[in-house]
Amino acid sequence: MADLDKHGSRIHLMDLVILIPALILALVMVTDAGTLAWNNFNLRTSVREGARYASHFPSLESEIKSAAVNKARTRGLDLEPDMVEVIGLEAAPGKLITVTAHYPTRITMLRLIGRREITLSATSAVKVLKLAE
Repeated sequence: MADLDKHGSRIHLMDLVILIPALILALVMVTDAGTLAWNNFNLRTSVREGARYASHFPSLESEIKSAAVNKARTRGLDLEPDMVEVIGLEAAPGKLITVTAHYPTRITMLRLIGRREITLSATSAVKVLKLAE
């Protein structure tokens, strides 16, 4: 009986040696996927905020960018104004104005293939409303 217990515990140890790295890898993958999803959601929300502002004030590029950047910072992203692009400045009421942002996100799993980050992009286009006085 003692030999069987000793042999059985060796098998369990080998199972753990194989299983633990696989579990760690799965945990890192789930964490990375969550980080990507969270950052993508927050980036899209921030760009929509910039677009909302742009629909009322289409000629104020720096304020449009600030609206997107401020929303991003309240949501935990370090978005900078130079990462935000506004197309359609000075648009007339009823015309489209587009706000786009590009945000680099660090992903742990990408280091295995030699990359450190992936760039997320979000775009929101809105019609300009009646111009603010």
